Amino acid sequence: MPSGGSTSSAADRYKWWVVGFLWVLCLLNYVDRSNIFVLFPLLQEEFSLTGTELGLVGSVFLWVYSASSPLAGFLGDRFTRRGVILVSLGTWSVITFATGLAQSTGMLLVFRALTGLSEAAYFPAALSLLSDYHGRDTRSTAISIHQSGIYIGYMAGGAFSAVVAQQFGWRLPFYILGGLGVMLVMVFARLLREPPRGAAEVVQRVGGPPAAPKHPASDTLLHLATTPTAVALAAVHFAVLSVAWVIFSWAPCFVHE
Repeated sequence: MPSGGSTSSAADRYKWWVVGFLWVLCLLNYVDRSNIFVLFPLLQEEFSLTGTELGLVGSVFLWVYSASSPLAGFLGDRFTRRGVILVSLGTWSVITFATGLAQSTGMLLVFRALTGLSEAAYFPAALSLLSDYHGRDTRSTAISIHQSGIYIGYMAGGAFSAVVAQQFGWRLPFYILGGLGVMLVMVFARLLREPPRGAAEVVQRVGGPPAAPKHPASDTLLHLATTPTAVALAAVHFAVLSVAWVIFSWAPCFVHE
């Protein structure tokens, strides 16, 4: 029979394993969304795209992603975060693979829009899951490690896709990345566990933790809209990404030309 100390030690190790699991998924999430930018010159050549059409291929992801993010948060609050993460991963991976099969500009636009829809579900669920494994003492560290996958994913996705596409064409990176994501669904379905909601904040008491209160979505949105800190953070994030997405989209073309 394991002692209480060894059980606690195993739980402490596992919560950092969760950070590692989600870091891999965070990195893949950003690899799959950003690898298309280094492929712009090849796509423009094959599909005879104008600059406006190429810009649409790059931005439709973001339009759909931003519009569906509130729904993604709702799903993360109503269903198991583990389930939402795995469904999101599996869906965006299949769509990434299918992007390599695109035969027209219209198909590219549809697949990029669906990538935005499916990837939007990942982050709300992942950050909520991390927050239940890590309390006040380790939460910032855990989230910062997880978020490092964003920028490593941008860099790795571009470098990987550029090297592969230069040798074998623009379609192969999508096939490889999509196939990798599908394999990871099977791996993490066995490794990732769902913690109780609010587990990191619960003070043990007789009778167990209280049930988390449920609030209508309209009340939540109203509360966020009237909270200055939330509004300020959203505005800053919007300003940063307004510049960053332009650079991510067009820098590869600029360097190519």
